[in-house]
This record gives sequence, structure tokens and C-alpha cells, in this order.
Amino acid sequence: MSPLRTVAPTLTSARTTLKPLGEADLWTVHAMWTNPDVRRHLWDDVAITPERAREVLQAGTRDFRERHYGLWGIHEGPADALAGFVGCRPWATGEPELVPACCPRGGIAGSTPAPSGPDSAGVPLRDAGPQAR
Repeated sequence: MSPLRTVAPTLTSARTTLKPLGEADLWTVHAMWTNPDVRRHLWDDVAITPERAREVLQAGTRDFRERHYGLWGIHEGPADALAGFVGCRPWATGEPELVPACCPRGGIAGSTPAPSGPDSAGVPLRDAGPQAR
């Protein structure tokens, strides 16, 4: 088992498995994040470099270790290929920010990224009500 899997849980339901994203997911995630429909919402339509994707994945691993949250890959089954991602990351204030589910290939979370209002990169959890604190 990878060290990341011991820090961050794999979450499963009847239809979906969420696995922590790590550097082993670099090329799949980079391809997803540079998809025009995804990058328009996530990266202000900039085609990020593999190095930038690696930085984000490394930050997610660090967040799991230090903050107990990070980015999960969405799989439609325990062994299915990566279909999308979801999770939390630190907001500028240090509070958790929700990264909405994005499944560009379709399936469980929709066929295109779902922006979350004017700031389509995410919604701060502090706005989600007392149960999110």
C-alpha cells in the first residue's frame, strides 16, 4: 500500500470509489486538467504544464498529511479508470475550499464540469453552513 493511502482514506459506495490523488496519477490528471472543458473552469483556460499538475498533486498529498483533506480521484468502481476528481484545498484564508466534482468523460457526476457560481474553481466550505465547520 502506498504511503498516501495510509494517510488518506479510500472512500467507497455502491457506485463510486474515491481514491486520494497522488503523483502516480500525474499523466491522467494532466490530460484531464488540460481538457478544454475542464481548463476553462479550473485553470482560466490555460493549458497547464505537467510540472504545475505535479505541484498541485504534491500539495494535495501534503494537505492530506497536514490538514486531513485533499483531492480524490473519482472512479465508477473500485478498479475503474479515473473519471474525475473532487476534494478540498486550502482557501487563501487557510480555511478549506470545496473543489466541486468534475467528470469530463461523463458518468456519475455529469458530462462536463459544473461551475459553482462566479468562482467556478470552488466554493469555500465556510459558506456551506454550520455542518461544514
